[in-house]
Amino acid sequence: MSEFAQEAPLWSRQPYKIFYFIYFGLSVGFIFLPWFAIVSIFPSKRERPSWTWKKSTLVKLYRHGTRLTFRTHTSLSRDLTKEVPHSKTVRAKFVWVEGLSEDFVRGELKRMLEIQGLSTVRTCGFWYGERDGGGGVGQKASPNEKVIYHLHGGAYWIGTAHEDDVTSAVNKELQTTNAGSGGVCKRAFSLDYRLCVPGRPEVGSFPAPLADAVAGYRYLVNECNFEPKNIIVAGDSAGGNLALALCRYLRDEKLDGLKVPGAMLLLSPWADTSRSHSGPIARPNKLDTVWRNRKSDIIANSAAFRNTAVSALLGKMAARETYRNPYLSSISLQLDAKNGGAGPSYGFEGFPKRTYICTGTAEISHDQHLTLAYRMAAGTALRVPMHEGDKCSEDADPYEMAARLQYPRPENHEVTIWPSAQNTPITTPISDDSREDRSVVLDECIDGIHDYTLFDWFEPERSQTWGRIARWIDEDI
Repeated sequence: MSEFAQEAPLWSRQPYKIFYFIYFGLSVGFIFLPWFAIVSIFPSKRERPSWTWKKSTLVKLYRHGTRLTFRTHTSLSRDLTKEVPHSKTVRAKFVWVEGLSEDFVRGELKRMLEIQGLSTVRTCGFWYGERDGGGGVGQKASPNEKVIYHLHGGAYWIGTAHEDDVTSAVNKELQTTNAGSGGVCKRAFSLDYRLCVPGRPEVGSFPAPLADAVAGYRYLVNECNFEPKNIIVAGDSAGGNLALALCRYLRDEKLDGLKVPGAMLLLSPWADTSRSHSGPIARPNKLDTVWRNRKSDIIANSAAFRNTAVSALLGKMAARETYRNPYLSSISLQLDAKNGGAGPSYGFEGFPKRTYICTGTAEISHDQHLTLAYRMAAGTALRVPMHEGDKCSEDADPYEMAARLQYPRPENHEVTIWPSAQNTPITTPISDDSREDRSVVLDECIDGIHDYTLFDWFEPERSQTWGRIARWIDEDI
Protein backbone atom coordinates (compact mmCIF):
# COMPACT_ATOMS: atom_id res chain seq x y z
CA MET A 1 0.00 0.00 0.00
CA SER A 2 1.21 3.50 -0.85
CA GLU A 3 2.54 5.58 2.03
CA PHE A 4 0.17 8.32 0.81
CA ALA A 5 -2.90 6.06 0.75
CA GLN A 6 -5.85 7.82 2.35
CA GLU A 7 -9.31 6.35 2.67
CA ALA A 8 -12.20 8.69 1.98
CA PRO A 9 -13.57 9.90 5.33
CA LEU A 10 -17.19 9.24 6.19
CA TRP A 11 -17.77 13.00 6.07
CA SER A 12 -16.84 13.15 2.37
CA ARG A 13 -20.09 11.40 1.44
CA GLN A 14 -23.66 12.58 1.64
CA PRO A 15 -25.72 12.82 3.78
CA TYR A 16 -22.89 12.88 6.35
CA LYS A 17 -21.12 15.71 4.52
CA ILE A 18 -23.90 18.22 5.10
CA PHE A 19 -24.05 17.32 8.78
CA TYR A 20 -20.30 17.88 9.11
CA PHE A 21 -20.63 21.28 7.42
CA ILE A 22 -23.30 22.28 9.91
CA TYR A 23 -21.23 21.04 12.85
CA PHE A 24 -18.10 22.74 11.56
CA GLY A 25 -19.79 26.08 11.03
CA LEU A 26 -21.43 26.07 14.44
CA SER A 27 -18.33 24.87 16.28
CA VAL A 28 -16.14 27.51 14.63
CA GLY A 29 -18.61 30.31 15.28
CA PHE A 30 -19.41 29.46 18.88
CA ILE A 31 -16.33 27.62 20.15
CA PHE A 32 -13.11 27.76 18.14
CA LEU A 33 -13.10 31.33 16.85
CA PRO A 34 -13.91 32.84 20.27
CA TRP A 35 -11.29 30.57 21.85
CA PHE A 36 -8.63 31.50 19.29
CA ALA A 37 -9.44 35.18 19.78
CA ILE A 38 -9.22 34.97 23.57
CA VAL A 39 -5.99 32.96 23.61
CA SER A 40 -4.35 35.34 21.13
CA ILE A 41 -4.87 38.27 23.49
CA PHE A 42 -1.84 37.05 25.40
CA PRO A 43 1.45 37.60 23.48
CA SER A 44 2.92 34.49 25.09
CA LYS A 45 0.23 32.38 23.38
CA ARG A 46 0.90 33.75 19.92
CA GLU A 47 2.93 31.41 17.73
CA ARG A 48 5.28 34.25 16.77
CA PRO A 49 6.05 37.19 19.11
CA SER A 50 5.94 39.68 16.24
CA TRP A 51 2.35 38.81 15.34
CA THR A 52 -0.56 41.03 16.24
CA TRP A 53 -3.67 39.68 17.93
CA LYS A 54 -5.42 39.59 14.55
CA LYS A 55 -2.65 37.68 12.80
CA SER A 56 -2.43 35.11 15.56
CA THR A 57 -6.19 34.58 15.62
CA LEU A 58 -6.51 34.19 11.86
CA VAL A 59 -3.54 31.84 11.54
CA LYS A 60 -5.15 29.54 14.11
CA LEU A 61 -8.49 29.81 12.30
CA TYR A 62 -7.04 29.04 8.86
CA ARG A 63 -5.09 26.05 10.16
CA HIS A 64 -8.25 24.72 11.82
CA GLY A 65 -10.10 25.25 8.53
CA THR A 66 -7.88 22.78 6.68
CA ARG A 67 -9.75 20.04 8.53
CA LEU A 68 -12.89 20.91 6.61
CA THR A 69 -11.23 20.52 3.22
CA PHE A 70 -9.62 17.11 3.72
CA ARG A 71 -12.38 15.59 5.84
CA THR A 72 -15.11 16.53 3.37
CA HIS A 73 -13.01 16.54 0.17
CA THR A 74 -14.22 20.07 -0.51
CA SER A 75 -12.30 21.52 -3.44
CA LEU A 76 -13.97 24.95 -3.83
CA SER A 77 -13.51 24.49 -7.57
CA ARG A 78 -15.82 25.06 -10.51
CA ASP A 79 -16.92 23.15 -13.63
CA LEU A 80 -14.28 23.92 -16.27
CA THR A 81 -16.62 22.89 -19.09
CA LYS A 82 -18.91 25.85 -18.40
CA GLU A 83 -18.30 29.33 -19.71
CA VAL A 84 -18.37 32.27 -17.29
CA PRO A 85 -20.23 35.20 -18.92
CA HIS A 86 -18.35 38.49 -18.86
CA SER A 87 -21.35 40.06 -17.14
CA LYS A 88 -20.74 37.83 -14.10
CA THR A 89 -17.23 39.08 -13.37
CA VAL A 90 -15.73 42.51 -12.73
CA ARG A 91 -11.94 42.35 -12.87
CA ALA A 92 -11.42 39.08 -14.76
CA LYS A 93 -12.82 37.99 -18.11
CA PHE A 94 -13.20 34.40 -19.32
CA VAL A 95 -11.64 32.81 -22.43
CA TRP A 96 -11.42 29.26 -23.75
CA VAL A 97 -8.04 27.54 -24.23
CA GLU A 98 -7.83 24.70 -26.74
CA GLY A 99 -6.26 21.43 -25.64
CA LEU A 100 -2.87 20.28 -26.87
CA SER A 101 -2.52 18.40 -30.13
CA GLU A 102 -0.58 15.13 -30.10
CA ASP A 103 2.63 16.68 -31.42
CA PHE A 104 2.93 18.70 -28.19
CA VAL A 105 2.60 15.59 -25.99
CA ARG A 106 5.93 13.86 -25.51
CA GLY A 107 8.33 12.37 -22.99
CA GLU A 108 7.31 12.35 -19.35
CA LEU A 109 3.99 14.05 -20.07
CA LYS A 110 2.99 11.31 -22.49
CA ARG A 111 4.19 8.53 -20.18
CA MET A 112 2.25 9.81 -17.18
CA LEU A 113 -0.90 10.54 -19.20
CA GLU A 114 -0.88 6.93 -20.41
CA ILE A 115 -0.51 5.62 -16.86
CA GLN A 116 -3.49 7.68 -15.71
CA GLY A 117 -5.56 6.94 -18.82
CA LEU A 118 -5.96 10.67 -19.42
CA SER A 119 -5.94 12.79 -22.55
CA THR A 120 -5.61 16.46 -23.40
CA VAL A 121 -8.80 18.52 -23.24
CA ARG A 122 -10.05 22.05 -23.76
CA THR A 123 -9.66 24.23 -20.70
CA CYS A 124 -10.06 27.92 -19.94
CA GLY A 125 -8.72 30.91 -18.06
CA PHE A 126 -9.27 34.52 -17.07
CA TRP A 127 -7.64 37.73 -18.26
CA TYR A 128 -6.90 40.45 -15.73
CA GLY A 129 -5.84 43.99 -16.56
CA GLU A 130 -5.71 46.02 -19.74
CA ARG A 131 -8.31 45.38 -22.47
CA ASP A 132 -8.59 46.32 -26.12
CA GLY A 133 -10.40 49.38 -27.45
CA GLY A 134 -13.74 47.58 -27.44
CA GLY A 135 -13.39 46.22 -23.91
CA GLY A 136 -12.42 42.75 -25.08
CA VAL A 137 -9.64 40.55 -23.73
CA GLY A 138 -7.01 38.28 -25.23
CA GLN A 139 -5.81 40.88 -27.72
CA LYS A 140 -2.51 40.34 -29.53
CA ALA A 141 0.60 41.38 -27.64
CA SER A 142 2.09 44.75 -28.43
CA PRO A 143 5.84 44.86 -29.24
CA ASN A 144 7.90 43.69 -26.22
CA GLU A 145 4.79 43.53 -24.01
CA LYS A 146 5.27 41.50 -20.83
CA VAL A 147 2.53 39.29 -19.39
CA ILE A 148 2.02 37.33 -16.19
CA TYR A 149 0.99 33.70 -16.71
CA HIS A 150 -0.50 32.69 -13.35
CA LEU A 151 -1.00 29.11 -12.16
CA HIS A 152 -3.12 29.15 -9.01
CA GLY A 153 -2.39 27.21 -5.85
CA GLY A 154 -4.52 24.90 -3.74
CA ALA A 155 -2.61 21.62 -3.26
CA TYR A 156 -3.65 20.61 -6.82
CA TRP A 157 -7.18 19.77 -5.64
CA ILE A 158 -8.56 23.10 -4.40
CA GLY A 159 -9.25 26.43 -6.05
CA THR A 160 -9.80 28.15 -9.37
CA ALA A 161 -8.53 31.06 -11.46
CA HIS A 162 -11.83 32.91 -10.95
CA GLU A 163 -11.65 36.39 -9.42
CA ASP A 164 -13.56 35.18 -6.33
CA ASP A 165 -10.79 32.74 -5.39
CA VAL A 166 -8.26 33.82 -2.77
CA THR A 167 -5.37 33.15 -5.16
CA SER A 168 -6.70 35.79 -7.57
CA ALA A 169 -4.88 38.19 -5.24
CA VAL A 170 -1.75 37.39 -7.25
CA ASN A 171 -3.24 38.94 -10.39
CA LYS A 172 -4.98 41.78 -8.57
CA GLU A 173 -1.87 42.77 -6.64
CA LEU A 174 0.33 42.65 -9.70
CA GLN A 175 -2.10 44.95 -11.47
CA THR A 176 -2.20 47.32 -8.50
CA THR A 177 1.51 47.45 -7.68
CA ASN A 178 2.97 47.11 -11.17
CA ALA A 179 0.53 48.31 -13.83
CA GLY A 180 -1.05 50.78 -11.41
CA SER A 181 2.29 52.44 -10.75
CA GLY A 182 3.27 52.73 -14.40
CA GLY A 183 5.01 49.37 -14.61
CA VAL A 184 5.64 47.47 -17.82
CA CYS A 185 3.28 44.54 -17.15
CA LYS A 186 -0.31 45.55 -17.90
CA ARG A 187 -1.96 42.14 -18.17
CA ALA A 188 -2.13 38.79 -16.43
CA PHE A 189 -3.61 35.52 -17.66
CA SER A 190 -4.68 33.01 -15.00
CA LEU A 191 -5.27 29.43 -16.12
CA ASP A 192 -7.98 27.11 -14.84
CA TYR A 193 -6.36 23.68 -15.00
CA ARG A 194 -7.88 20.32 -14.13
CA LEU A 195 -7.76 19.54 -10.42
CA CYS A 196 -6.77 16.23 -8.88
CA VAL A 197 -9.83 14.66 -7.25
CA PRO A 198 -9.24 12.25 -4.32
CA GLY A 199 -10.13 8.72 -5.38
CA ARG A 200 -10.85 9.68 -9.01
CA PRO A 201 -7.61 9.69 -11.04
CA GLU A 202 -9.57 9.68 -14.30
CA VAL A 203 -10.73 13.24 -13.58
CA GLY A 204 -7.43 15.07 -13.37
CA SER A 205 -4.53 13.43 -11.54
CA PHE A 206 -1.03 14.51 -12.55
CA PRO A 207 -0.01 15.21 -15.29
CA ALA A 208 -3.42 16.60 -16.34
CA PRO A 209 -2.55 19.98 -14.74
CA LEU A 210 0.76 20.01 -16.64
CA ALA A 211 -0.94 19.26 -19.97
CA ASP A 212 -3.33 22.13 -19.35
CA ALA A 213 -0.48 24.44 -18.31
CA VAL A 214 1.37 23.71 -21.56
CA ALA A 215 -1.87 24.42 -23.46
CA GLY A 216 -2.18 27.77 -21.70
CA TYR A 217 1.41 28.63 -22.55
CA ARG A 218 0.84 27.66 -26.20
CA TYR A 219 -2.24 29.94 -26.20
CA LEU A 220 -0.17 32.92 -25.02
CA VAL A 221 2.61 32.33 -27.55
CA ASN A 222 0.77 31.10 -30.65
CA GLU A 223 -2.57 32.88 -30.35
CA CYS A 224 -1.74 36.04 -28.40
CA ASN A 225 1.72 36.42 -29.97
CA PHE A 226 3.65 36.93 -26.73
CA GLU A 227 7.35 36.23 -27.06
CA PRO A 228 8.44 33.55 -24.55
CA LYS A 229 11.13 35.90 -23.22
CA ASN A 230 8.37 38.34 -22.19
CA ILE A 231 6.29 35.78 -20.29
CA ILE A 232 6.61 35.64 -16.50
CA VAL A 233 5.24 32.33 -15.23
CA ALA A 234 3.89 32.87 -11.71
CA GLY A 235 2.74 30.15 -9.34
CA ASP A 236 1.73 30.11 -5.70
CA SER A 237 1.88 26.96 -3.57
CA ALA A 238 0.93 24.02 -5.85
CA GLY A 239 0.91 26.50 -8.71
CA GLY A 240 4.61 26.99 -8.00
CA ASN A 241 5.14 23.25 -8.38
CA LEU A 242 3.26 23.38 -11.68
CA ALA A 243 5.33 26.35 -12.87
CA LEU A 244 8.52 24.37 -12.22
CA ALA A 245 7.10 21.35 -14.07
CA LEU A 246 6.04 23.54 -17.01
CA CYS A 247 9.50 25.08 -17.38
CA ARG A 248 11.10 21.64 -17.11
CA TYR A 249 8.86 20.26 -19.85
CA LEU A 250 9.47 23.19 -22.19
CA ARG A 251 13.21 22.80 -21.65
CA ASP A 252 13.24 19.01 -22.03
CA GLU A 253 11.00 18.67 -25.07
CA LYS A 254 11.93 21.82 -27.01
CA LEU A 255 8.48 22.19 -28.51
CA ASP A 256 8.24 24.06 -31.79
CA GLY A 257 8.01 27.78 -31.02
CA LEU A 258 7.56 27.26 -27.28
CA LYS A 259 10.82 28.26 -25.68
CA VAL A 260 11.34 28.49 -21.93
CA PRO A 261 9.77 31.68 -20.48
CA GLY A 262 11.94 34.64 -19.61
CA ALA A 263 11.14 34.67 -15.90
CA MET A 264 9.46 32.72 -13.12
CA LEU A 265 7.82 34.01 -9.94
CA LEU A 266 7.32 31.42 -7.19
CA LEU A 267 5.26 32.29 -4.12
CA SER A 268 5.58 29.71 -1.32
CA PRO A 269 6.03 26.95 -3.93
CA TRP A 270 5.27 23.32 -3.10
CA ALA A 271 8.61 22.10 -4.45
CA ASP A 272 8.81 18.66 -2.79
CA THR A 273 5.64 16.55 -2.80
CA SER A 274 7.50 13.64 -1.19
CA ARG A 275 8.56 13.32 2.43
CA SER A 276 12.25 13.58 1.62
CA HIS A 277 12.55 16.81 3.63
CA SER A 278 10.02 16.16 6.39
CA GLY A 279 10.86 12.50 6.99
CA PRO A 280 8.47 9.55 7.40
CA ILE A 281 5.39 9.88 9.58
CA ALA A 282 6.75 7.55 12.25
CA ARG A 283 10.15 9.29 12.37
CA PRO A 284 9.75 12.95 11.42
CA ASN A 285 12.86 14.93 10.59
CA LYS A 286 13.05 17.41 13.45
CA LEU A 287 15.63 19.49 11.60
CA ASP A 288 13.01 20.45 9.03
CA THR A 289 10.49 23.28 9.25
CA VAL A 290 7.60 20.87 8.66
CA TRP A 291 8.27 19.86 12.26
CA ARG A 292 9.58 23.12 13.67
CA ASN A 293 6.79 25.28 12.19
CA ARG A 294 3.94 22.83 12.69
CA LYS A 295 2.12 25.29 14.98
CA SER A 296 2.91 28.54 13.18
CA ASP A 297 1.63 28.02 9.63
CA ILE A 298 -1.87 28.13 8.16
CA ILE A 299 -1.30 24.67 6.66
CA ALA A 300 -1.66 21.77 9.06
CA ASN A 301 1.18 19.25 8.97
CA SER A 302 -1.25 16.38 9.58
CA ALA A 303 -0.72 13.19 7.61
CA ALA A 304 -4.39 13.11 6.56
CA PHE A 305 -4.26 16.52 4.88
CA ARG A 306 -1.00 15.80 3.07
CA ASN A 307 -1.99 12.27 2.07
CA THR A 308 -5.31 13.47 0.66
CA ALA A 309 -3.50 15.94 -1.59
CA VAL A 310 -0.63 13.66 -2.66
CA SER A 311 -2.79 10.58 -3.23
CA ALA A 312 -5.07 12.65 -5.48
CA LEU A 313 -2.01 14.00 -7.29
CA LEU A 314 -0.52 10.54 -7.84
CA GLY A 315 -3.70 8.82 -8.98
CA LYS A 316 -2.54 5.51 -10.47
CA MET A 317 1.17 6.32 -10.15
CA ALA A 318 3.35 4.80 -7.44
CA ALA A 319 4.44 6.77 -4.38
CA ARG A 320 8.07 6.54 -5.50
CA GLU A 321 7.28 9.03 -8.28
CA THR A 322 7.18 11.80 -5.67
CA TYR A 323 10.73 10.90 -4.59
CA ARG A 324 12.31 10.08 -7.97
CA ASN A 325 10.47 12.22 -10.54
CA PRO A 326 11.60 15.88 -10.78
CA TYR A 327 8.33 16.78 -12.50
CA LEU A 328 6.60 16.10 -9.19
CA SER A 329 9.37 17.03 -6.77
CA SER A 330 12.10 19.16 -8.33
CA ILE A 331 14.13 19.21 -5.10
CA SER A 332 13.45 15.78 -3.64
CA LEU A 333 16.50 14.73 -1.64
CA GLN A 334 16.21 11.28 -3.22
CA LEU A 335 16.49 12.26 -6.87
CA ASP A 336 19.25 10.36 -8.64
CA ALA A 337 22.14 12.26 -10.20
CA LYS A 338 20.79 12.25 -13.75
CA ASN A 339 17.41 13.62 -12.66
CA GLY A 340 18.54 16.58 -10.60
CA GLY A 341 20.09 14.99 -7.54
CA ALA A 342 23.63 16.23 -8.23
CA GLY A 343 25.19 19.66 -8.12
CA PRO A 344 26.08 22.11 -9.23
CA SER A 345 23.13 22.41 -11.64
CA TYR A 346 20.71 20.08 -9.78
CA GLY A 347 18.71 19.68 -12.97
CA PHE A 348 17.90 23.39 -13.36
CA GLU A 349 20.15 24.09 -16.33
CA GLY A 350 18.22 25.84 -19.09
CA PHE A 351 15.56 27.20 -16.75
CA PRO A 352 14.31 30.82 -17.05
CA LYS A 353 16.94 33.53 -16.96
CA ARG A 354 15.34 35.11 -13.91
CA THR A 355 13.58 33.50 -10.93
CA TYR A 356 12.07 35.16 -7.86
CA ILE A 357 11.17 32.98 -4.86
CA CYS A 358 9.11 34.27 -1.91
CA THR A 359 8.96 32.47 1.42
CA GLY A 360 8.14 33.09 5.07
CA THR A 361 10.11 31.76 8.03
CA ALA A 362 6.90 30.53 9.73
CA GLU A 363 6.00 28.24 6.82
CA ILE A 364 6.18 24.49 7.18
CA SER A 365 7.77 24.47 3.70
CA HIS A 366 10.36 27.16 4.45
CA ASP A 367 13.27 24.71 4.29
CA GLN A 368 12.01 23.42 0.94
CA HIS A 369 12.14 26.97 -0.39
CA LEU A 370 15.70 27.42 0.81
CA THR A 371 16.74 24.15 -0.83
CA LEU A 372 15.06 25.26 -4.05
CA ALA A 373 16.66 28.70 -4.10
CA TYR A 374 20.17 27.46 -3.35
CA ARG A 375 19.92 24.55 -5.81
CA MET A 376 18.62 26.78 -8.58
CA ALA A 377 21.42 29.26 -7.92
CA ALA A 378 24.24 26.72 -7.54
CA GLY A 379 24.67 26.34 -11.28
CA THR A 380 24.63 30.07 -12.03
CA ALA A 381 27.54 32.48 -12.41
CA LEU A 382 26.93 33.87 -8.92
CA ARG A 383 26.52 30.39 -7.36
CA VAL A 384 24.27 31.81 -4.63
CA PRO A 385 20.84 33.47 -4.69
CA MET A 386 20.51 37.21 -4.42
CA HIS A 387 18.69 38.09 -1.20
CA GLU A 388 15.74 40.43 -0.73
CA GLY A 389 13.33 41.16 2.09
CA ASP A 390 14.59 40.20 5.54
CA LYS A 391 17.54 38.21 4.11
CA CYS A 392 17.36 35.62 6.89
CA SER A 393 19.58 33.02 5.21
CA GLU A 394 22.07 35.40 3.61
CA ASP A 395 24.94 34.06 5.71
CA ALA A 396 24.00 30.39 5.38
CA ASP A 397 26.42 27.84 3.92
CA PRO A 398 25.28 27.62 0.27
CA TYR A 399 26.65 24.10 -0.13
CA GLU A 400 24.73 22.73 2.84
CA MET A 401 21.56 24.59 1.85
CA ALA A 402 21.68 22.90 -1.56
CA ALA A 403 23.03 19.46 -0.64
CA ARG A 404 21.22 19.03 2.71
CA LEU A 405 23.75 16.41 3.78
CA GLN A 406 22.48 16.52 7.37
CA TYR A 407 19.03 15.36 6.31
CA PRO A 408 18.29 11.61 6.61
CA ARG A 409 18.15 9.51 3.45
CA PRO A 410 17.69 5.81 2.67
CA GLU A 411 20.86 3.78 3.24
CA ASN A 412 21.11 2.83 -0.45
CA HIS A 413 20.80 6.39 -1.73
CA GLU A 414 24.04 7.78 -3.11
CA VAL A 415 24.76 11.45 -2.51
CA THR A 416 26.89 13.01 -5.23
CA ILE A 417 29.58 15.20 -3.68
CA TRP A 418 30.78 18.22 -5.63
CA PRO A 419 33.29 20.93 -4.66
CA SER A 420 31.92 23.18 -1.94
CA ALA A 421 30.46 26.46 -3.18
CA GLN A 422 32.03 29.40 -1.42
CA ASN A 423 29.77 32.31 -0.61
CA THR A 424 31.07 34.69 -3.26
CA PRO A 425 29.83 38.31 -3.10
CA ILE A 426 27.19 38.86 -5.76
CA THR A 427 29.19 41.82 -7.08
CA THR A 428 31.90 39.40 -8.21
CA PRO A 429 30.45 36.90 -10.71
CA ILE A 430 32.35 33.69 -11.35
CA SER A 431 33.97 33.45 -14.77
CA ASP A 432 33.17 29.87 -15.68
CA ASP A 433 31.68 28.75 -18.98
CA SER A 434 30.03 25.80 -17.25
CA ARG A 435 27.84 28.11 -15.17
CA GLU A 436 24.75 29.75 -16.60
CA ASP A 437 23.83 33.37 -16.89
CA ARG A 438 20.73 32.99 -14.73
CA SER A 439 19.73 34.89 -11.59
CA VAL A 440 17.78 33.62 -8.60
CA VAL A 441 16.31 35.98 -6.01
CA LEU A 442 15.29 34.68 -2.58
CA ASP A 443 12.86 36.97 -0.75
CA GLU A 444 12.38 35.95 2.89
CA CYS A 445 9.84 37.38 5.31
CA ILE A 446 10.45 36.94 9.03
CA ASP A 447 7.44 35.17 10.58
CA GLY A 448 5.68 35.06 7.21
CA ILE A 449 3.16 32.25 6.72
CA HIS A 450 2.36 30.15 3.66
CA ASP A 451 1.18 32.36 0.80
CA TYR A 452 1.22 35.43 3.05
CA THR A 453 1.29 37.58 -0.08
CA LEU A 454 -2.37 36.65 -0.70
CA PHE A 455 -3.84 37.89 2.59
CA ASP A 456 -4.71 41.54 3.18
CA TRP A 457 -4.57 40.92 6.93
CA PHE A 458 -0.86 40.11 6.75
CA GLU A 459 0.37 43.68 6.56
CA PRO A 460 2.72 45.48 6.16
CA GLU A 461 4.81 42.51 5.00
CA ARG A 462 2.44 41.67 2.16
CA SER A 463 2.51 45.10 0.52
CA GLN A 464 6.25 45.43 1.03
CA THR A 465 6.84 42.13 -0.76
CA TRP A 466 4.58 43.05 -3.68
CA GLY A 467 6.49 46.30 -4.03
CA ARG A 468 9.77 44.40 -4.37
CA ILE A 469 8.20 41.98 -6.87
CA ALA A 470 6.88 44.88 -8.96
CA ARG A 471 10.36 46.40 -9.16
CA TRP A 472 11.81 43.02 -10.15
CA ILE A 473 9.23 42.64 -12.93
CA ASP A 474 10.21 46.01 -14.36
CA GLU A 475 13.81 44.91 -14.76
CA ASP A 476 14.85 43.77 -18.22
CA ILE A 477 14.39 40.09 -18.90
